[in-house]
Parts: sequence; C-alpha cells; structure tokens
Amino acid sequence: MRVFQKWLCLILCLALALSVAPAALAESAAETASADDVRFAGKTWEEVLRGLMDEYGTFDEGITAGYYNTVTGEEHYFRGDVYMVSGSMYKVPLNMYYAEKIASGEMQWTDTVGGIDYRRAQEWTIVNSNNDMAASMWKAMGGYREFREGIAKYMGVDIATAPDPYFDGRAQFTAEQMIFCLKELYFHQDKYPGIIENMLKAERSNYFLRNAQSVEVAHKYGWFIPSENQSMLYMDDCAIVYTEDPILIVLNTAGIHNPYAFMADFCTLMIDYTEYHTAQRYIQAAAEQEAAAIAALNGDRVEPAATDAPATGLSGTEPAPAAPSTAMANKKTGDAGSMTLLLSGAVLAAAVLLCLLLMRLRVRWKRGWATAAAVLTAAALLLAVNAPSLKSMAAAPKENPQETVINFFDALSRQDYREAYSYLDNYSSLGLENTANTVQAQLLYDALRGSYSYSLYGSCTREGLTAHQQILLRSLDLKALSADLKGAVNRAMENETQGKRESELVDENGDYLSTVTGAAYSAAIESLLNTGERYTATSGLELELRYENGAWRIVVDQKLLAALSGGAYGEGGETA
Repeated sequence: MRVFQKWLCLILCLALALSVAPAALAESAAETASADDVRFAGKTWEEVLRGLMDEYGTFDEGITAGYYNTVTGEEHYFRGDVYMVSGSMYKVPLNMYYAEKIASGEMQWTDTVGGIDYRRAQEWTIVNSNNDMAASMWKAMGGYREFREGIAKYMGVDIATAPDPYFDGRAQFTAEQMIFCLKELYFHQDKYPGIIENMLKAERSNYFLRNAQSVEVAHKYGWFIPSENQSMLYMDDCAIVYTEDPILIVLNTAGIHNPYAFMADFCTLMIDYTEYHTAQRYIQAAAEQEAAAIAALNGDRVEPAATDAPATGLSGTEPAPAAPSTAMANKKTGDAGSMTLLLSGAVLAAAVLLCLLLMRLRVRWKRGWATAAAVLTAAALLLAVNAPSLKSMAAAPKENPQETVINFFDALSRQDYREAYSYLDNYSSLGLENTANTVQAQLLYDALRGSYSYSLYGSCTREGLTAHQQILLRSLDLKALSADLKGAVNRAMENETQGKRESELVDENGDYLSTVTGAAYSAAIESLLNTGERYTATSGLELELRYENGAWRIVVDQKLLAALSGGAYGEGGETA
C-alpha cells in the first residue's frame, strides 16, 4: 500500500480510538454574515448598541449592559460599573456556591438544602426560578449578608471595599460583576456541575429567547417590581450564547419602553455582531495565511524559463501575478540566449576569416573543397556551442504543463479520483477514493475530500522535460482541528451522561456502552460542524512536473502529501 494510503488509514482509525473529528465543513453562521453589514462595518460595540437604543427610544439610565467574547477576549460595557436591580440573576452565583461543594466532594447531590435534595433545588431555582427555594438556600448560608459575602468571589468583589448597594436586599449587581460571574462559570464548568445544563432549559420563549435565536442560549433571567413604585419594572437577563465564538452577555433594564422586545433584539444583535466579526477574522486570517504562503514561495528555487499561464483555474480563478522567481528565471533565460548568440557570431566570423586567409595564401588545394571544409568546420563548431540549447529545443514538448496542474486539482475538487490520478507521475492512487469502516470516520474522510481549493501563483517555468508550477492550496487543517477535539468530546460525554442512571451508561465491566460513546461522538461532531473556516489552512507549494509518454505529470512529494492530508502526514514523511 502506498505510504499516503497508510496515513489515511491511520487517521480513520485514530478518529475513533482517540476522539471523533468534525464530520464535514458545514457552512458556518460566520461564513454567511455579510462582509459589508452596515449595522457593524466601521462601528464600535457601543455605537452598535446605541443604534438599538435609538430605535427603541431607550434612555441611558434605563440600561446597563456587558459583552465578552470567550475566544478573542473582546470585552465591552455600557455603564458597566453602575449597580442595578438584577432580579433572579442572583440565583446563578447562589448555585455556584453549592455546586462547587458537589464538585469538591464536600456535598452529594442527594444532600438536602432547605429541606430538599440539592439536585432538585438547583433545577427549581435555575429552570423554574423558584424564589422560596432560593431563599431557603441563602438562609442556609447564614443569612442574606452571609450569602452576599459567600458569593463575592464569583462576582469579583472584594468584601472589604464593597459598597452598600452590593448588600442591598433587592439583589443589585453591576454588568461587570455579572460578566465576571459568567466567565468563572464558563471557563471552569467542571467546578459548577449542572448549572449550565439547567440554564439551557430555562424559559425557552421569553427574555433573550423571545426571538427564535439562531444558536443555543443558556440564560438566567429575572424581574422585579418594587412595592413602593408599582409602575417601575426591572427586567434582566444574563447568558452564555453559543455562537461560533461563544459570548457572554448581560442586560439590566429599569423602566424602559417595551423591555421584552428590547431584550430579545439585544440578544439577536449581539449574536449578529459576533458572527460579523468572526467572519472578518476569518477573512483576515485567510489573507495572512495566503501572504505567508506567497512569501515562502518567493524564497523557493528559481527556474530558467517560463510559459504563458492559462486564463483561469478552478472556479474561474485567475492566476496570481508572476512571482519574483519567474521574473528572475526570464532574466536568466535572456542572459543565456544572448551569450549563445555572441558565441555563434564569433564562430561564424572565425570561419569566414579562415576561408579568406586560405584563399589569400593561395594554398594549393581546390578552392571549392577548401570552402566546403571551412563551412563544415564552422557548422560543427556551431553545433558544439549550441548543443545544450538545441537539445532543449528538440526535447521541449508542445503541451502546456500548467494544464496538467489545473486538470488535477479540478478533478480532485470534483472527487473524480480516477481522472485526478492519471495526472500523477509516481502514484497510481492516494487512497482518497476509499470508503471508511465507520460512519464517524467516513464523515472525517468526506470533510477532508471536500475541503480542497486552489489558485495558481505565477507562471509555469520549464526546462526541457521538467517544469515547475507554484500554487496556493487551501484544505482542512487536521492539526488545528485536533486541538479542539478532546474538549468537544468531553463536553459531549458530560451532556450525554447528565441525569442518567449508571445502568443506562455502563456495562457489567464498568465500561461505557457503545451506544453512549457513539452518541457522544456524534454530538461532538455536531458541535464542530459550524466551524469549518476555523479549521482550514493555506499552503504554498511548488509542484514539479515531468514529461513522459507524451504527457506532463505531477511528481508527488512530501510537501504535496502533507497539504493533501491536512497536515496529518508530515513533510518529512511522518504521520503527525
């Protein structure tokens, strides 16, 4: 079996032995975001928020808001340090206090808090927002002030310097404190079991979720009407929003017009804002990758001659401007041609002078034979001087090697492997046409096969029966994928096992049932399906072609194998 096929088989085996990679490069929400969306192009986060506030006629004192991107670290606040009544959002840090004890082993799920086992207490307070149960939980901590002191570390609050509003009985928080709390919850989920899962179940059709959002939202909402002012409505929500780059958002409102619609539109706006900037990051990253690939190509070998490039490549892509190496090759060719002409002229001049000298000296031989001998000598000298050039001219085929490159990659993109392999010099198969043994591995295989795209860079240089063509190849990056794979599988296993009895999860030997792991693998795949652009890379390659049996064919080397394998097959021949 060819070495390329060996690494492909290894990838398919590892797909299940280690963890399962994403199945296909599905179109992500970020990819569908308009690159020139007038809501976001050239605008700051606050300008975007103010656009929504102007639409609703919302006054500054009516809201506080916060935003944090868990991937890029982008963070913004609107009146972020202002305390505002936060309603039932306090039930998030309240449950973090108890869930941390579960994770550390200090408590068990079946231990009672306020007269009820904690598993049900968490669900009642997060999903159903039960106030009586929540009151029993903070009273069990010693009282309201002790509760506020106990959750201070989750809010980023120093008790020694905390202002009076922090201890206010109406459960006031700032937007900055709630984002701090969500960061702690999101980045240390193992310390706080069950909370996010219950937030994903809470109030699926109101607050941030009054709109049918395009992604999953784990939120905890709240509202409050003070007895002394029945016309004042405080309405709030905080959430982990699972955009491709998950974000943390919080919005507190106080007496604004149409708060339900405003809150839902705020969530939608933050989703769209994030997806827009994710798409912009991909565009920038792709441009930087291409620039790096081109820079690497410009430092590669220089060839002595060039042929004209065809007008288009895959999907009508125009070839890139000629690389500096091509220009240098043209100059080298011109210098060689000039030298050949000078030598040829010198030989002809020497032959003519020889004839004239012989005739001048009246050497006793027949002039016709003397002239013929001189001419033949000159011709022999000309052949000797021009032999390399004549050899190249005689050997240079009429076929354009660049057409072989285009035909190979076009066939590869169509997954017509029989045709694609016909353009290879030293490989009859790369194994891409094979079928995997499992559904999950086949999905990985399909993702790799469907990820190829390319563009030509520069002209095709050629000398005799050898040619070189530089290309930019974009394909699935398995190395980048593997960095996120383990976490995705672990999260899927946690979700799959949550709330199930042990008998539903393991066999008599204590091993997970194949149905459980299979479901987790599938869930992990789904979690990564919408991140296709995150796992692609651009490689700069210089392909070598040879002319044999009337056709140009591509020489398969380690760099090409590495690019076609998405980086899994190293350039040195090792499997990454």
